[in-house]
Amino acid sequence: MKHLLLIILCLILSGCQFASTLFTGARKITTVIIDDRTFQDDLKDFQIAMSLREDFIEIDPKLGLDISPDVFEGKVLLTGALPNIELIQQILEKTWRTSDVKGVYNYIRIAEPPSLEIVNTDAAVSGAIRTQLTFTRHISSSNYKLIMENGTLYIMGIAKNQAELERVLSVIKNTAGVNKIVNLTRFRDK
Repeated sequence: MKHLLLIILCLILSGCQFASTLFTGARKITTVIIDDRTFQDDLKDFQIAMSLREDFIEIDPKLGLDISPDVFEGKVLLTGALPNIELIQQILEKTWRTSDVKGVYNYIRIAEPPSLEIVNTDAAVSGAIRTQLTFTRHISSSNYKLIMENGTLYIMGIAKNQAELERVLSVIKNTAGVNKIVNLTRFRDK
């Protein structure tokens, strides 16, 4: 049983689109590609995200579908749509109180959740970008986490250098369906 759980966890962390989608719910599409961080770093991020999902469901069971906490290096990206600022404030308070959270990027919109058509479009666009990054020379695609929500592509990760980041952003900008890019990457320490 332990080995099965470990295999499932590895699939989730390795970027299996199906597994990633299961854990982000029907509202957001997340693409995770194995990065060159340690397994312990990935596991810690995964644990933070799971803890946040549980906390959000305690606030309101619907939040498991409407809000996605994506975590990279202890920094939490919150995306989704909620009907009021009070609910967003509760989410932010829970997030900041969570152990090992080092920062929070709040991109929760006050709006109705996106339609199934938008969710499917986001999935197709995210998949196209992931494929293009994987096959583009001089890009270490494994160092980037892509989160597509309502036509906005959020990119978290570690760029080798400015030239690599510019190549990554060029691929994203040249992909139909991306209305906006939010770049949350950092450069690798030398």
